[in-house]
Amino acid sequence: MKTMDILCSAWRKQQKLNEINGILTKHRREVQKYQDQIVEVRQKIHQSHKIVAEKELQEAELMKSLATIEKSRNRTKKLMDEGQVFDFFTAQSQVKAYEEKMALLEEQALLLMEEQDAEHTRIALLADQLAFVTKRYGEESALLVEKETELEPVFEKFENGLLQQMTSMPPEFEKHFQRNRSTHRMLVAELNGKNCGSCGLALPAMAISEVVRLSRPYFCLSCKAIVVAP
Repeated sequence: MKTMDILCSAWRKQQKLNEINGILTKHRREVQKYQDQIVEVRQKIHQSHKIVAEKELQEAELMKSLATIEKSRNRTKKLMDEGQVFDFFTAQSQVKAYEEKMALLEEQALLLMEEQDAEHTRIALLADQLAFVTKRYGEESALLVEKETELEPVFEKFENGLLQQMTSMPPEFEKHFQRNRSTHRMLVAELNGKNCGSCGLALPAMAISEVVRLSRPYFCLSCKAIVVAP
């Protein structure tokens, strides 16, 4: 097989490998995307549970303070009812102060309960989101396994064929393939009139003659593709 034929055949194999890699990479990114979303949603749920716990603790402290103040108010009212206070009006003002403080604490406790309800609602929504994302993650993971099972033997076939052909290339072309395979750029380009079929650079007349008449591949000075006869 001529060098030019080997190069063209090797390039077709590399294109197929790039295509397979592209398909698998796309599916792997989808799987990773949903995996990242699962972690993110779980973190949000954890944070919401933490907020609820803090609000419950604050509410418990408020209720404890409320019970203490209520107890003090009731004791003062009992002393008033039994006539055991020295200054009735002072005691009455004290009861009023207790009740105002109780009203304020009850309002704060109500606000805390509303905030807890809001977080519980958020947790429920996040749980639904987590269920959806987990489902999509499972579907995409199964699809990835299916694609890997389908395409990896094909990939291995083209890879082995390419590596075998590369050993038949002149050293400079083999090095070119080895060095640039992972770049996904065009490694071999057909001559397009008088121009490189990859970047469009006008080639010297001598280079065109070598490619067309002598079937000698030529390295484009611009994009470094191997230019071959169409």
